[in-house]
Amino acid sequence: MPLRTGSLRRVERHCVEKVEEAETLEELEEVLTDELLWSLYEGTVPVEEIVEKMTPLLEPDVTEIAEALFRDTMKRAPWEANRLRRESFHGRLLRALTYLTTVKSMAAMNDIPVILYRLPDETKAVAQYLTAVSTISPERVQATIERFLTRATFRHDWQEAWLYEAAAHTVPLSAQLVQYLETTVQDEGRSWFIRTRALVLLARNGTGERRMLERAWQMAPGPFKADVIAAATWLEEVADWAPPFLEACRTDPVLDVVVAHVRRIREGESVNAQNGENGTPMDADGPKNVTREV
Repeated sequence: MPLRTGSLRRVERHCVEKVEEAETLEELEEVLTDELLWSLYEGTVPVEEIVEKMTPLLEPDVTEIAEALFRDTMKRAPWEANRLRRESFHGRLLRALTYLTTVKSMAAMNDIPVILYRLPDETKAVAQYLTAVSTISPERVQATIERFLTRATFRHDWQEAWLYEAAAHTVPLSAQLVQYLETTVQDEGRSWFIRTRALVLLARNGTGERRMLERAWQMAPGPFKADVIAAATWLEEVADWAPPFLEACRTDPVLDVVVAHVRRIREGESVNAQNGENGTPMDADGPKNVTREV
């Protein structure tokens, strides 16, 4: 029996409310297969309203695309049976990590250890990704870095230095990571490059010791003294001995630039902390003396 005009209007109002309340495609489909179909048939709900409601649900989200690209890329890694050529894999992985870095998705975290172990040349992209997602989960990022540094049987110094840059955004550091860094600083079998980088990370954590800085200043080759100065500058507000140490060691105008640079970064981090943000952008050029984020 045909519905009266009043009944049709009630159905129309009810269906419009259903469309507006739908938050997922499944919920919208449920509406479409129920009262809404009748209303569409009767012409009581314009098709344009349905299209407008469905469009954002049907179009893939940018984050979903990035995560799908990363998952598909890892399925075709060099150690997989269906592997891509190394050059093609590198390009796709770099693109996927860049997208995930942009949207700060945690989707790659489970695969980061295997990438670091098997693909050390991708460490720069990994470190930039870890820096980005440290604003979401600094504890997980730090734990991932710590496990790699303390368990890997082999790693390049430059690879480790990139991870120090990411770890700096996760302070305070764990006791185990601090111990590892202190051991690295004092290990005469390691290069001065990584020893002074470890010193800077300790200082950013507020845990650098005076004796370590003094020995590094005395023993490290000239190009690495900038890192010692950077470490002292990071400590100047938390260690009474740091300001006079700085004054005694600043014998070169280049070192004054280092001091000014670190102070500018520290002030920026302080502002970010007040605004509820975590960390500062990492220098795109990565670990290198003076010009990097020290």
